[in-house]
Amino acid sequence: MVPTPVGYFAASVPLKLASGERRVDSCIVVTSSHNPPDYNGFKMVRRGAANYGEQILALHQRIVDQNFADSSGSYTEYDILEDVIRALKETDAETGFAFDGDGDRLGVVTKDGHSIYPDRQLMLFAEEVLSRNKGAQIIYDVKCTRNLAKWVKDKGGEPLMWKTGHSLVKAKLRETGAPLAGEMSGDVFFKDRWYGFDDGLYTGARLLEILTRVADPSKLPNSHSTPELQVKLEEGENFELIARLQQNAKFTGADNVVKIDGLRVEYPDGFGLARSSNTTPVVVMRFEADNDAALKRIQYDFRRVILAEKADAKPPFRRLMRRRASKFVKTARSAAATERGAGCPTAPRFSCLLYVTHAR
Repeated sequence: MVPTPVGYFAASVPLKLASGERRVDSCIVVTSSHNPPDYNGFKMVRRGAANYGEQILALHQRIVDQNFADSSGSYTEYDILEDVIRALKETDAETGFAFDGDGDRLGVVTKDGHSIYPDRQLMLFAEEVLSRNKGAQIIYDVKCTRNLAKWVKDKGGEPLMWKTGHSLVKAKLRETGAPLAGEMSGDVFFKDRWYGFDDGLYTGARLLEILTRVADPSKLPNSHSTPELQVKLEEGENFELIARLQQNAKFTGADNVVKIDGLRVEYPDGFGLARSSNTTPVVVMRFEADNDAALKRIQYDFRRVILAEKADAKPPFRRLMRRRASKFVKTARSAAATERGAGCPTAPRFSCLLYVTHAR
């Protein structure tokens, strides 16, 4: 049993053999990743590239083809982060790391109990990578903070928003040649000094490198935001609802509606997101704004358009706002309790702990 990044490493690094160099450029990792065990499946690399969408369907067709033999043939689990916070209080460790079930995602907690969420981690990584790659593209998914694009521009880079999804982001990294990409889920892809796949341990090592030069990594642009929220639906209804929203929804006071992955609606003082999950029959939602009043207004705007298309939908907006800069223990307990009451699973799950004592 190995973490997922070991498979990616095996498909990225040439083997040095007595007979010469040999590259194994394909692999399959059997895992449910951050999902419950009943979603166990495959993460695939084929000829050095991630497989997704129609490629997987084509592979499925080849597998069930009767003529086959004759042919060529989705951190934040609050309980574990509370364990990290507790350990930081009880020891001289200064930073806590948490990894998801197959080791490809990283959660970070500072000594004073703040969680550095993945999109804010990406700010730190972008600044460091752009110090050597001026003008390079930095890829991030539609769930990330709107502060990220400005941060990347200010550091001399070109921000590129893309669809949520491990394979989709990895494919975009390969297509563009960008040195860095990341998702709100916690997957970070380094092509700078690495091989372009997501590896929580390597990401942690890169963060430790930054921490030797940055006194307080939590001092980053901040906003009021919600956790990842979910509208639970029947199988297939999530795609139908998003399609109708993309066609019919009109948002009050919006500056822009980005439709590369569901709808990310940009307002002068925040954004709202509704997109179909790639793995389960839910609509994933997330909101961010300059203040609580703006956050509520954007949520109710989304509630209005969702109920106009599906009257029995239940947008989970009750008491789920939080300020990222608040103490994470207090935030985690209240948000987790609210989500459980509303039947809204949280974002990525972390199941391993690592406490770091900085060398001076």
